[in-house]
Amino acid sequence: MKKNKPHFQISDQDTFERRAKHRLIPKPKENFNYEEHSDNLGREFHAVIASSNKSMFTIPNAETIFKLQLDEGEKIEQRGRYEAIFTDQGLTVRAILGESEAIVSSTESNVRRLARQINDYGKSERERAVWDYVQNISPFSPAEKIDTSLANAASSSKNIDINVIIAGVWDFHNQEQLQMLLDQLKDKFPEQPEIETAELSDDTLSAHMIIPSSALAELANENFVLAIEPNDYFVGEATLVDKAGSLANAKLNDDIDIEKLPTVAIIDDGIKLPGDLQAAVKYVYRLPNQLEEISGEANHGTRVASRCIFGEDLEKQAKLGAFTPKVQVIDVPIMSERNSATDLVKKIRQVVKDLHDECATFLFAYNAEVPFTQKSVSLLGAELDSLIYEYGVNFVTPTGNHKLRNRYQSMSDVISDSGARISAPADGLLITSVGSISQSGDLSTFSRVGTGFNESMKPGLVYPGGNLPLNNENGGEFVQVTDREGFLTRDSGTSFSSPLAAADLAIVQAYCLNTFAKAQLYKDRNRTASFEAKALMYHRGSEADTMPFNSQIGFGETNIERVLSSDNDNATYIRYGTLKRKQVLTVKFLVPKVLESIRKRGVASLRVAVTVVDFPSARRINGKDYLDGYVDTSFHSVNSKGNAQTRNPSAKQGRQKWTNIHHFSEDFNAYQSGDWELTLEYYSRPSIPDDDEIDYVVLISVEDISGNNVDLYSEIEATNRFNIENFIAVNHEGKLYEEDENDE
Repeated sequence: MKKNKPHFQISDQDTFERRAKHRLIPKPKENFNYEEHSDNLGREFHAVIASSNKSMFTIPNAETIFKLQLDEGEKIEQRGRYEAIFTDQGLTVRAILGESEAIVSSTESNVRRLARQINDYGKSERERAVWDYVQNISPFSPAEKIDTSLANAASSSKNIDINVIIAGVWDFHNQEQLQMLLDQLKDKFPEQPEIETAELSDDTLSAHMIIPSSALAELANENFVLAIEPNDYFVGEATLVDKAGSLANAKLNDDIDIEKLPTVAIIDDGIKLPGDLQAAVKYVYRLPNQLEEISGEANHGTRVASRCIFGEDLEKQAKLGAFTPKVQVIDVPIMSERNSATDLVKKIRQVVKDLHDECATFLFAYNAEVPFTQKSVSLLGAELDSLIYEYGVNFVTPTGNHKLRNRYQSMSDVISDSGARISAPADGLLITSVGSISQSGDLSTFSRVGTGFNESMKPGLVYPGGNLPLNNENGGEFVQVTDREGFLTRDSGTSFSSPLAAADLAIVQAYCLNTFAKAQLYKDRNRTASFEAKALMYHRGSEADTMPFNSQIGFGETNIERVLSSDNDNATYIRYGTLKRKQVLTVKFLVPKVLESIRKRGVASLRVAVTVVDFPSARRINGKDYLDGYVDTSFHSVNSKGNAQTRNPSAKQGRQKWTNIHHFSEDFNAYQSGDWELTLEYYSRPSIPDDDEIDYVVLISVEDISGNNVDLYSEIEATNRFNIENFIAVNHEGKLYEEDENDE
C-alpha cells in the first residue's frame, strides 16, 4: 500500500451556491391589553432612570444600563426581532443573559424619550409589534453582577482580588476620561495598589482591583459595572527530578539549516539552552520599554523550549553528539512567578501584533490553578480567541494539571471529579488545547479533561507528557527536557506535552502555506495556512474516527506523516473558504466506483469522516451565547437513483449548534459511488452585518475499511478534478436560488 500521497483539494468548481431567505415579520399580539402593559413599562423606565443617577463616581457622557426581558419563548437572537426592539429604538445590547434576556444601554435622553413613547405606543401597529413582546424593563441589580464564587465574600472583613468588567458606556479609549475614573476609584479605595486595566475585544474594560469585601455590593451597584469576577493567576509548573548530565558542549546537527525551519513563538519566562543549542532561538522579543526578562529565571521556558525544538528523544540525541531541531523559536520572556489575566491580555496582544507577520504559531504553556466555569469563557481564553480571529494565527495551550491523583485510586474517579476539567485559557473555543498521555497512550493521571465551555470539543489533542502514580505513591514516568543550568533532566506535565503539538502545528502550517494556500487567490495565505493546519491536525488525529467525541483525549495524538498525506485506501479532501450570512454552499467530493466492488451486505466497507472548523469572532460578555456565528453542516450521500440522500448522524451528534467544530465519522455497508455532498450554511448573531465573512476549513476522508486495501486514491486522481497541481481558485458564480426558511 503506497503512502505519502498529497491530499486532494476541492476548488470552487466543485461547489454550488444558493441563497437562503430568512423571514420574520413581527405582528402585534391578539387580544392583548396594551394600555395596562404601557403603564407598567412606563413605570419601569422611570425606575431605571432613577437608579442610574445614584453613583459614587463622575463619568462624563455615560450611557444608562438596564435589563430588558422579552416574553418567554421570544428569542433576542432573531434578527427581525433584534432590529425592531434594539437597533430601531437606539438601544445597544451589551450582554445577552439568556434566550430572551439582555443587558442594554442607551443615552439618558433616549431612555426618557422611550419612557414618553411607551405611554401611547398602542396607537401604532408597528410600535405594538415591538413593545407587546417586551415583558419588563428593570435595573441591572448588583447581585446579578457578582460572580457566585464571591457571594460569601461580603460577610468577611478581608480584601478580595477581583476583575471588574466595565461596560463601554463611555469613552474609555480616551485616556483622560479613563484616568479620571481610575483616580476616583483610588480615592474611594485608598489601600488599592495600582489598578491594572486592559481593553477587551468585546468592547469592555477589565480592571484588576483589590478592594475590601464589604465594598463589593456598593461597587456592583455602579451603572458602568457589568460583572465582578475572581481574578485568575497563571502559573507554569516545573519540577526538578534529577540531572542526567551536562550539555555544556552540546552541538546542533550541521545538516539542518535552522533559518529555513518553521517558527514558534514561546511566551514564557525566558529560554537559556546549553552549548550551541541556543542558536535555535531566533531572537529574544522585548515588549516596548521592556529592558530585560520580567522574571529572568528561564526555569519553565527553557524546559518548554527544549521539548518544542528537539522533541522527545533528547538523551538519544545527546549520545549521538548532535541535536536535530524541528523548529526554531522566538523567545518571548514576559512571564513572572504569578501573572494576572488582565496584565497578560495587554502584553500578549502586543506580542501577537508585533510578531504575527513572521510567526503563525504561539505557545503559551501556562494555566489557571482552577477549572474553567460554565458561566462564561475565561478572560484570557476569550482574548486569545480574539487574537486568533483577528490575526489568523494559532495558539497552543496545555489543558492544565490537577492534583486529584493524590486523592483517588482509580482514573475513573479522577475523571468524574469536576475539579479535573480544563483550566483557562484552554477553554477558549478557537485555541488548540493539548492534554497529556503516557508513552503507552493512556491519559496521564494529572491531565485535565473536557468537555469544554458549552460542551465544546475539548481537549483538542494529546501528546506524551509523562505520567504519575495514583494515590500519592512514588515513582512515575517522566519526559526529557533541558534545564536553565545546562543539564539534561526529566519532568512531567501538560506544559511538556503542548510543546510537541506546537512544533507539529508549525510544521503543518508551513506545509499548508507551500501547498494548499499558495493556490489561493486574493486571500491572506498565512491565515489560510494557519487555519488549514489546525483543522488537519484534528481531522487526522489518532482518535478522530472515534464517535462520540472522546472528552479525555480529544482527537488524539498526531502523526505528522498521517497529517500531511493520504494513502491509496484513505484519501482526504481539503477546502478553505469564507461564507456570508444567507450563503448556502454545497461542496462536492467523489466516492470512487472502485469501492462498489467490495460492498457486502451487512459488512461495513466504507468510512467517511468529516471535519469542519470555523473561526468566528466572539463576545465573552454574552456568556453562553459566546460565538458570533458558526457554520452548520448537512451531509448527503447518493442513493440508487442517483439522488442526494441526507445521512446526518442522529441527534446532531458532532453537529451541535453554536460550536465552531463539526466532526463526525460514519461507516457504510450499502452505498452508491458518485458525487457526495456536504452543505454549509453560516448562521450569525443579529449584531453581525450580513457582509461579514467567516473563515472555514472542510476536511473529508474517504476510506476503505474492508481490509482489501482498495486503491481508491488513483481513481480520484485520474479524474483530475481535485489534484493540487491543477487547483485554480476561481470566483465561481453558482446559480442563486431563493429559499424561504424560518429564522433561527
